Amino acid sequence: MDSLSFEVLSLVYLIGLLVLILPRFIDENSKLKTLLRNISYWVVIVLILISVIYFFSLLS
Repeated sequence: MDSLSFEVLSLVYLIGLLVLILPRFIDENSKLKTLLRNISYWVVIVLILISVIYFFSLLS
């Protein structure tokens, strides 16, 4: 499996996860402060995942 297809597959999985959790996420975060805090958590998680994928792509 080449690097590009691995990245595309990872992106598809992340989008699928977002589709699954987005309705509940919006329902639970009706207040702006809570919404911004939780979005910042997700941004950090996504950045960590992208960094791990990038690191492993450098090793191969």
